[in-house]
Amino acid sequence: QQQQQQQHRQHPQPQRSVAVSSTGVTFNGEIKFKSNAATIKKESYEILNDIAEALNANPGIRIEIGGHTAQIGHSAEDDATELKLSDDRAAAVRAYLCGRGVHAARLVSRGYGDTCPIASNDTPEGRARNRRVELKVVR
Repeated sequence: QQQQQQQHRQHPQPQRSVAVSSTGVTFNGEIKFKSNAATIKKESYEILNDIAEALNANPGIRIEIGGHTAQIGHSAEDDATELKLSDDRAAAVRAYLCGRGVHAARLVSRGYGDTCPIASNDTPEGRARNRRVELKVVR
């Protein structure tokens, strides 16, 4: 038994990375994209596959995929660029999930640009937190 406990500490079982609740889908990690593009990085496929599996196991919910970016400038052109990028990224996640069996009618994608920050855009760490994808339950 002691040997089993030691092996468990050396090779712990991975925790479930996705949870579905009445308000949204939470997941460990982040969905990453190529810089200034809506191309999903391969390192994000595992978490997206887990999300698709969780959504397929909960067929009664509809999800809004919200794309968010960090503020890069203050001009109207910068705002439009960030809004389009966030919209394209959310659409890319939607397409990926549809490709993994989630019915398209259950998913809506929306880009928010830099309008909903969760951290300061004054630091690289804050900007990294603001670049995100959120999955919320919609009625």
